[in-house]
Amino acid sequence: MTFLSCPSFGEHGHELINVTYVGDTLLAAKVSGDENVPRGQVSFTADLAPKNESVLEPLRLSLDQSSSTATKLPRFPGKGQVAKPGFVDHKFVDGQLVMFDAHFSFVWIPTRHHVLFRRPTPEQIISLLRDPISKEDEVENMRSHVERCFGMDMTESLARQESNALDSEPFRRIPTMEDLKLFEQEATGSRRFNFWNGFRWSKYFDGRS
Repeated sequence: MTFLSCPSFGEHGHELINVTYVGDTLLAAKVSGDENVPRGQVSFTADLAPKNESVLEPLRLSLDQSSSTATKLPRFPGKGQVAKPGFVDHKFVDGQLVMFDAHFSFVWIPTRHHVLFRRPTPEQIISLLRDPISKEDEVENMRSHVERCFGMDMTESLARQESNALDSEPFRRIPTMEDLKLFEQEATGSRRFNFWNGFRWSKYFDGRS
Protein backbone atom coordinates (compact mmCIF):
# COMPACT_ATOMS: atom_id res chain seq x y z
CA MET A 1 0.00 0.00 0.00
CA THR A 2 1.21 3.49 -0.85
CA PHE A 3 0.88 6.44 1.52
CA LEU A 4 1.65 10.14 1.20
CA SER A 5 3.41 12.18 3.88
CA CYS A 6 1.21 15.04 5.04
CA PRO A 7 1.95 17.87 5.11
CA SER A 8 5.63 17.24 4.42
CA PHE A 9 8.91 15.55 5.25
CA GLY A 10 10.44 18.61 6.88
CA GLU A 11 11.75 20.89 4.15
CA HIS A 12 11.65 18.19 1.45
CA GLY A 13 7.96 18.47 0.60
CA HIS A 14 5.55 15.59 0.11
CA GLU A 15 6.98 12.09 -0.22
CA LEU A 16 5.56 8.64 -0.92
CA ILE A 17 6.18 5.51 1.13
CA ASN A 18 5.26 1.90 0.39
CA VAL A 19 4.02 -0.12 3.36
CA THR A 20 4.57 -3.88 3.53
CA TYR A 21 4.53 -6.39 6.35
CA VAL A 22 6.88 -9.14 7.50
CA GLY A 23 4.95 -11.02 10.16
CA ASP A 24 3.97 -8.43 12.78
CA THR A 25 6.56 -5.91 11.56
CA LEU A 26 5.50 -2.96 9.41
CA LEU A 27 8.11 -1.80 6.88
CA ALA A 28 7.80 1.65 5.31
CA ALA A 29 10.13 2.11 2.32
CA LYS A 30 10.50 5.38 0.47
CA VAL A 31 9.01 5.45 -3.03
CA SER A 32 10.17 9.04 -3.48
CA GLY A 33 13.13 10.12 -1.38
CA ASP A 34 15.13 13.21 -0.46
CA GLU A 35 18.77 14.23 -0.08
CA ASN A 36 19.03 12.59 3.35
CA VAL A 37 17.25 9.24 2.87
CA PRO A 38 16.84 8.39 -0.84
CA ARG A 39 14.11 6.39 -2.51
CA GLY A 40 14.25 2.65 -2.00
CA GLN A 41 15.55 2.94 1.56
CA VAL A 42 13.53 2.00 4.64
CA SER A 43 12.09 5.10 6.28
CA PHE A 44 10.83 3.39 9.44
CA THR A 45 9.65 0.11 10.92
CA ALA A 46 7.14 -0.69 13.65
CA ASP A 47 6.43 -3.83 15.67
CA LEU A 48 2.65 -4.33 15.53
CA ALA A 49 2.60 -7.45 17.71
CA PRO A 50 -0.51 -7.38 19.99
CA LYS A 51 1.67 -7.35 23.12
CA ASN A 52 3.21 -4.02 22.09
CA GLU A 53 -0.13 -2.20 22.19
CA SER A 54 -0.23 -2.80 25.94
CA VAL A 55 3.43 -1.81 26.40
CA LEU A 56 2.78 1.79 25.26
CA GLU A 57 -0.12 3.68 26.80
CA PRO A 58 -2.60 4.88 24.15
CA LEU A 59 -2.65 8.60 23.42
CA ARG A 60 -5.73 10.33 24.82
CA LEU A 61 -7.22 13.10 22.70
CA SER A 62 -8.93 15.07 25.43
CA LEU A 63 -8.14 18.00 27.71
CA ASP A 64 -9.36 15.89 30.61
CA GLN A 65 -6.96 12.93 30.66
CA SER A 66 -9.13 11.14 33.23
CA SER A 67 -12.22 11.29 31.02
CA SER A 68 -13.55 7.87 30.05
CA THR A 69 -14.86 9.28 26.75
CA ALA A 70 -11.45 10.49 25.52
CA THR A 71 -10.40 9.12 22.12
CA LYS A 72 -7.58 6.64 22.56
CA LEU A 73 -4.98 6.23 19.81
CA PRO A 74 -2.94 3.01 19.95
CA ARG A 75 0.84 3.34 19.75
CA PHE A 76 3.52 0.84 18.75
CA PRO A 77 7.32 0.98 19.19
CA GLY A 78 9.45 1.31 16.09
CA LYS A 79 12.68 2.47 14.52
CA GLY A 80 13.04 5.47 12.19
CA GLN A 81 15.97 6.02 9.86
CA VAL A 82 17.91 9.30 9.92
CA ALA A 83 20.91 10.42 7.87
CA LYS A 84 22.97 13.43 6.88
CA PRO A 85 22.68 14.77 3.30
CA GLY A 86 23.95 12.21 0.80
CA PHE A 87 22.75 9.31 2.99
CA VAL A 88 25.84 9.77 5.18
CA ASP A 89 26.02 8.34 8.72
CA HIS A 90 22.60 6.77 8.32
CA LYS A 91 21.21 4.92 11.34
CA PHE A 92 17.95 3.89 13.00
CA VAL A 93 16.68 5.65 16.10
CA ASP A 94 13.76 5.00 18.43
CA GLY A 95 10.34 5.95 17.18
CA GLN A 96 6.62 5.35 17.64
CA LEU A 97 3.80 4.57 15.25
CA VAL A 98 0.46 6.19 16.15
CA MET A 99 -2.69 4.76 14.58
CA PHE A 100 -5.72 6.87 13.55
CA ASP A 101 -8.96 5.80 11.87
CA ALA A 102 -8.00 6.57 8.26
CA HIS A 103 -4.28 7.34 8.55
CA PHE A 104 -1.27 7.00 10.82
CA SER A 105 1.77 8.95 11.93
CA PHE A 106 5.35 8.19 12.90
CA VAL A 107 7.48 10.04 15.43
CA TRP A 108 11.29 10.06 15.37
CA ILE A 109 11.78 10.42 19.15
CA PRO A 110 15.35 11.86 19.39
CA THR A 111 14.61 14.61 16.85
CA ARG A 112 10.90 14.97 17.80
CA HIS A 113 10.12 14.81 14.09
CA HIS A 114 6.50 13.89 13.47
CA VAL A 115 4.97 12.99 10.08
CA LEU A 116 1.35 12.19 9.31
CA PHE A 117 0.58 9.78 6.45
CA ARG A 118 -2.59 9.35 4.38
CA ARG A 119 -3.62 7.65 1.15
CA PRO A 120 -2.61 9.73 -1.92
CA THR A 121 -4.72 10.52 -4.95
CA PRO A 122 -3.70 9.08 -8.36
CA GLU A 123 -2.74 12.60 -9.48
CA GLN A 124 -0.38 13.01 -6.51
CA ILE A 125 1.29 9.66 -7.21
CA ILE A 126 1.89 10.52 -10.87
CA SER A 127 3.19 13.98 -9.98
CA LEU A 128 5.68 12.68 -7.39
CA LEU A 129 6.90 9.72 -9.46
CA ARG A 130 7.22 11.34 -12.90
CA ASP A 131 10.49 13.20 -12.24
CA PRO A 132 12.41 10.23 -10.67
CA ILE A 133 11.21 7.89 -13.43
CA SER A 134 12.16 10.46 -16.08
CA LYS A 135 15.69 10.75 -14.68
CA GLU A 136 16.10 6.97 -14.55
CA ASP A 137 14.75 6.68 -18.08
CA GLU A 138 17.24 9.30 -19.29
CA VAL A 139 20.18 7.52 -17.63
CA GLU A 140 19.06 4.17 -19.08
CA ASN A 141 18.83 5.66 -22.59
CA MET A 142 22.32 7.13 -22.28
CA ARG A 143 23.70 3.83 -20.99
CA SER A 144 22.05 1.94 -23.86
CA HIS A 145 23.42 4.44 -26.41
CA VAL A 146 26.99 4.13 -25.06
CA GLU A 147 26.75 0.32 -25.07
CA ARG A 148 25.60 0.36 -28.71
CA CYS A 149 28.47 2.68 -29.63
CA PHE A 150 31.08 0.44 -28.00
CA GLY A 151 29.41 -2.70 -29.29
CA MET A 152 29.57 -1.92 -33.02
CA ASP A 153 32.64 -2.23 -35.23
CA MET A 154 33.77 0.25 -37.89
CA THR A 155 31.95 -1.52 -40.72
CA GLU A 156 28.62 -1.47 -38.88
CA SER A 157 29.13 2.15 -37.87
CA LEU A 158 29.77 3.26 -41.47
CA ALA A 159 26.85 1.19 -42.73
CA ARG A 160 24.50 2.83 -40.21
CA GLN A 161 25.67 6.29 -41.15
CA GLU A 162 25.06 5.57 -44.82
CA SER A 163 21.60 4.12 -44.22
CA ASN A 164 20.70 6.73 -41.59
CA ALA A 165 19.58 3.90 -39.34
CA LEU A 166 20.52 5.61 -36.10
CA ASP A 167 17.71 6.84 -33.90
CA SER A 168 17.11 10.54 -34.52
CA GLU A 169 16.38 10.96 -30.80
CA PRO A 170 18.87 8.74 -28.93
CA PHE A 171 18.32 10.60 -25.65
CA ARG A 172 14.54 10.85 -25.74
CA ARG A 173 13.02 10.36 -22.28
CA ILE A 174 9.80 10.59 -20.33
CA PRO A 175 8.95 14.30 -19.84
CA THR A 176 9.35 15.75 -16.34
CA MET A 177 6.62 17.79 -14.67
CA GLU A 178 8.52 20.93 -15.68
CA ASP A 179 8.57 19.71 -19.29
CA LEU A 180 4.81 19.15 -19.21
CA LYS A 181 4.19 22.65 -17.88
CA LEU A 182 6.41 24.08 -20.63
CA PHE A 183 4.64 22.02 -23.31
CA GLU A 184 1.28 23.23 -22.01
CA GLN A 185 2.41 26.87 -22.08
CA GLU A 186 3.76 26.51 -25.61
CA ALA A 187 0.62 24.76 -26.82
CA THR A 188 -1.60 27.40 -25.26
CA GLY A 189 0.49 30.17 -26.76
CA SER A 190 0.44 28.49 -30.17
CA ARG A 191 -3.34 28.19 -30.12
CA ARG A 192 -3.72 31.82 -29.20
CA PHE A 193 -1.27 32.88 -31.91
CA ASN A 194 -3.02 30.85 -34.59
CA PHE A 195 -6.43 32.11 -33.53
CA TRP A 196 -5.24 35.72 -33.51
CA ASN A 197 -3.76 35.37 -36.99
CA GLY A 198 -6.84 33.69 -38.35
CA PHE A 199 -9.10 36.31 -36.87
CA ARG A 200 -6.99 39.16 -38.28
CA TRP A 201 -6.86 37.71 -41.80
CA SER A 202 -10.55 36.85 -41.82
CA LYS A 203 -11.34 40.49 -41.04
CA TYR A 204 -8.97 41.56 -43.82
CA PHE A 205 -10.63 39.33 -46.41
CA ASP A 206 -14.11 40.23 -45.19
CA GLY A 207 -13.27 43.93 -45.57
CA ARG A 208 -12.11 43.47 -49.18
CA SER A 209 -15.10 41.47 -50.29
